[in-house]
Amino acid sequence: MSNPTDPRRENPNTYFVQDRSNEEEAIRLRVQDQMTTAGMGGVLPEQSDPTAFQRVLDVGCGTGNWLIEAAKTFPTMV
Repeated sequence: MSNPTDPRRENPNTYFVQDRSNEEEAIRLRVQDQMTTAGMGGVLPEQSDPTAFQRVLDVGCGTGNWLIEAAKTFPTMV
């Protein structure tokens, strides 16, 4: 979300990671994401044929790690 006086300034209450320069927090979020994906059974465990998907929409609701893992697992998705 932008500030009307400075469109590049981030509004701190709209971002998942308040301090994006905090490497420890970034690592914690990455590990948490990997654990959640593993707990689900993988990237798309509920799909009988995940290779049928050609595209994935990322709406920007997290770290992006799930999308990266999906791209590694199913490289034909763009």
